[in-house]
Amino acid sequence: DLLASKKSYRTLVFLDGYSLTPRERDAVKARTRHPSVTAVWFLAPGCVTDAGFSDAAMSELVGMRLTGAGVNPDVRSADDASVPTRTSFRGWSKRLPAGATAMFFPDVPTTPEAAAELAAAVGTHCYAASGPYVRRYGDYLMMHVGKGGTYELRLPPAEAERSMSERFTGKTYAGGHAALVSN
Repeated sequence: DLLASKKSYRTLVFLDGYSLTPRERDAVKARTRHPSVTAVWFLAPGCVTDAGFSDAAMSELVGMRLTGAGVNPDVRSADDASVPTRTSFRGWSKRLPAGATAMFFPDVPTTPEAAAELAAAVGTHCYAASGPYVRRYGDYLMMHVGKGGTYELRLPPAEAERSMSERFTGKTYAGGHAALVSN
């Protein structure tokens, strides 16, 4: 949970932050308003308050003027400082005063290709094509797959000269690329 963690993140994704307590709102804003932090918001973030649906509450939470809160939200940016994202689906981006970035998308990606496009737009490296789940912990990559096969992992371009070692077999892969076989 973000609010319980002391760890700092470069990219924070909020899929369903419809209703937050005032304390949670303040804590989330504090975590998302730092240089080099990108907060990615979906649907109608923070639109539900004790007083009802609120465009102002959404806007203050995200840092971008948003409109369209309601029972069937149709949220969009009304912020002159926001720019359309470079994605095939609708979204907006805004550089915040503290050097952070807020990105808002009224819909969540519904295909693996759209999710990969979103990851690229927010500056997150995809270690593998759609299918396996890959997570990085410092110098470790953990990959989980649902079915057997060969899966390719690629390090970011800045790390392409590094080698990778597969912990179960001990096999080493050079050049920032590995083709791993799972049964």
